[in-house]
Order: sequence, then structure tokens, then C-alpha cells
Amino acid sequence: MDGGQCSGEGVSLVSRTRRKGAGEGKVGWISKSAAAGRMLARTFFSKVRSRLGVLFIGMKSRPVLLALLGVFSLHATNVSALITGGEGNDPVPDRNWPLGSLEVANLETRVAYWEGPPFGGGQYTFEYRGDSTADLNKALVLFAKINAPKRELILSNAKENSFWLGIGDKGKDKDISIDWHFVVWIPDNWDQLFNNPESTFMADHPNFRKPVDPPRLTAFFGREHIDFEKLVVPKGVTVVDQRAKPGAKPSVSGSVLDMDTGKPIAGAKVTLTPNFEMDGPLPGAVAGADGKFVLEGMREGAYTIAATAKGYAPKRSSNYDEVKAGVKRVEEFKLSPVTSLSGVVRDPEGNPVSNARVIAKDIVGKDGFGYSGPQGHIETKSDAEGKFTLEGLPHGETRITVWADGWYLPGSVTTKYQLPPEKEHVMKMIGTGTVKGTIQRLEGKQMAVSIHEAAGEKIGSWGGGMNCKEGGTFEFKNVPAGKYIVGPSGYFDMQPGDLNTKTIEVIAGKTVEVTIIEE
Repeated sequence: MDGGQCSGEGVSLVSRTRRKGAGEGKVGWISKSAAAGRMLARTFFSKVRSRLGVLFIGMKSRPVLLALLGVFSLHATNVSALITGGEGNDPVPDRNWPLGSLEVANLETRVAYWEGPPFGGGQYTFEYRGDSTADLNKALVLFAKINAPKRELILSNAKENSFWLGIGDKGKDKDISIDWHFVVWIPDNWDQLFNNPESTFMADHPNFRKPVDPPRLTAFFGREHIDFEKLVVPKGVTVVDQRAKPGAKPSVSGSVLDMDTGKPIAGAKVTLTPNFEMDGPLPGAVAGADGKFVLEGMREGAYTIAATAKGYAPKRSSNYDEVKAGVKRVEEFKLSPVTSLSGVVRDPEGNPVSNARVIAKDIVGKDGFGYSGPQGHIETKSDAEGKFTLEGLPHGETRITVWADGWYLPGSVTTKYQLPPEKEHVMKMIGTGTVKGTIQRLEGKQMAVSIHEAAGEKIGSWGGGMNCKEGGTFEFKNVPAGKYIVGPSGYFDMQPGDLNTKTIEVIAGKTVEVTIIEE
């Protein structure tokens, strides 16, 4: 579904991993004010703006619902982050991980675990604290037995704390340190999220169109009782050494290459942007004749790293979460020659639509992988004649969305535009209306409301959701003309005639008012 502009308060995201009636489910969410999202929050939440309602992206067996709802709990603890999880080492059931993962997950040294990301789940992180290096070596013996093409051991000199134990006030006045963590994906979730051939929704994520991550165990040697000299690495485990000298400032090194030729791009600039406010100057780097660069003297914190060069489309890479002392990273940029896309925004009668926001998003390079600019998307506005030009695009393809009050661009989720373009494009808008009303709940609790097309949810259909204001009032703006179902957000997969729902028709330029009393 395509998201609509909506008004309301208390906006948050919900990811649902199982359909109603399918048994056990998990729900993860993040409020816009939550501080505890770490890298997943920054990476995924940046894809969704407050005006986005519901987006059905075509995950067939595990449809993803982004609803502006409050959180509800089934069988797992929920927190104001974007995941579910638990504390302690009670055994967890197998979630269809690679064979051998369960034995690592259920080690007695586990202190917590959590599942993310918000768009469908499937990534499990298990956190451990040992008495000595012997406990870590025991974990590695089991880790080496996991049935996967690759098993990756990351070495770090950072002092790491538990994400789960540190959420909110849970970590106050208690030990939340961990000595290693184990991350494993459910392969089916990964493929539906990053390798769905029908969707480019996650194109700006570094995992887009890539094979499933190998099981990873990261060992932290920042505390003295875990001794690197006593570490025993079993056969079949690939080691990635990110250790710098203990206490050394974080660093990132790597190379900048031409995507077409693989040749180094001398003089390319590599910059850091903090994900949160940070005082003082930040280090930058210029690639040498061999295309290599080094960012040194970084302060601990969370960053986005980007590379730019004359004649090339700028590109950002991974968001680094809480880069810490004693850690060094490696990054490679493959830059595409730059191009642009021009066109005009018109209403149904062919008149120009001025001051419309025209956005290129979910950009894919010609190599088939995501290609995000420094801001994640590229945006401009149409002029008085409705004309626009999007600059700084790579060769490949992109989706285009257009935001203009009173207008909607059909097909913005499904239509792909080739880059470089063969012609200028006409963005033909259709008229929209407003849906406003009230949901009354007998017990008087806070209500949330959903809306989707009466024809059903499918890729590219329109829908939205929000928390109601005080008194149960709500308002959806810029709803494309057509028939819709409106109902409480707890009612997934609404059908015409369902209890506590209303079927309405939206007419361009008009307001539809609806009242629902939940029985």
C-alpha cells in the first residue's frame, strides 16, 4: 500500500510478522521520540516519514504492515524500541535458523536476546557474559558447527553493553556489560525483506539484493577477563579483525572505485555526518591515486559515511552505530557516473502543478544493488510551470513519488524509471479528498484507526493508519478518490461488511465524515 498524509498524535511504527489467527506472533515498534533504536532505528526509520501510513510491500507469506498504532503484546516483552526479546537464559525455540544455531542461542552464559528489524523481523541477536575466555571458547566450538556456507567471527577491542538490558530504566544500577553476541537471520525473512523481486522498498539498505548474512559472533576484548591471547578459533570460522589498539580512537579505511571499470577514483572525498548532534569538527579524507582513504581521529558516536567525486553520483554507505574506541572498520564505495531526470507535474486537465515535492527514492545502481545519496533520497520541487529536474542520480533505476496538497501520483510504488532516462516524464496526478471522523470505544481507551482500499491490500494500493486524538477523532488528508474501508487498527485484513468497519467512497475535493462505534 502507498502511504497517505494523515494527521494525528502519538505516531509510532508497528511491524507485524504473523497474520491474525496464525498463532504466536511478535510485534516490534519504535516511537519517534524513542532514543533506543541504535543502528536499526536509524537505518529503517529513515525510510518512513510521519506522513506515511500503511505500506504493503508484497511480502507474500509474512506481509509487512507499517501502521501508526500503539503497541500490543502477544508472547514476548515489548519495549519502546523496535523489537521483541527477553532477559536471562531460558531456552528459546528454534525459529528456523540454520542447523546448529539453537545450541549457541541457548548457552547458559546468555543474558538477553532480541529480534528485529521492524519490517518483518527475522534477525536475532543473543547477548552473553562469561566468567573467562574459556566460556567464549566453548561458544565458538558450537558456533563452528552451524550448518552455513560461512561462519564469521568479528574481533573487537570495544567495551560493549547489552542493548536489551540497557533499554530505558532497565539497566539502571546493574551490570549490563556483555562479552560477546551472536547474530543469526531466518533466511526466509532476509530474502523477503532484501531480495523480494517485486519490491525495491529496502534499496537504500546495505543488505539490499545481497545473500543472507552468515551467522556472526562478535567477541569484545575491552574488559580484562576476556583475553585475546587465550582465544581458540576452530576450523571453518572466518575471522574479521576490527581491533585497534585498546583505547585508540575509532577509524574507517577503504577505497573508492568506479562502478563500471573498477578503477580507483583519485581525489574522491569521504565525509562523516553524525546521526545525532555532535560538537566540533569531524575528520574527512581524500582518496589517493590508488583510491584508498583513511578516516582517523573519529570520536565515539554514530555516523553516516559518504563518498563524492566530480562526474559521479554521491553515495552513502552503512550507518555506523556507536563507533567505539579500539575499533577499526573497512568500507568500499563503488560510484556510478552521474545523471539526472527531468519532467513536469500536471493535474488531470493537463495544468501544471507547482511547488510539488518530487522525490527519487529506492534507487538501484546498474550493478543491481541499492545506491543511496547522502540523504538517502534525492528531492526537488516543481516550478511555476510544473517542471522539475532531479540531479545527482546514478545509472540504474529509481521510483518517483510526488507530494502536492490535493493531488496524488498513481503507481508511485510500482513504476520504475530508468536512469539515464530516454525522455522527460509527465507526472499525471489525480485528485484527492479527506476522510475524517470518530471512533468510539465502549471502554473509553485510546483508539487507533486504519484505512485501506475496499478492493483489498496489494502492492501499490493506498492505505494509512494513526492514533486517534482525544475523543477518538481522526483525519486522513490527500486520500485518492475511490472506495475504502475504515475501522479500528486492531482489525487487520478488513473486508467490506466486517463488524466495526465502514465502507466509504472518497470524491476528489470533498470531505467524507464517518463515525464508528466499536461493539
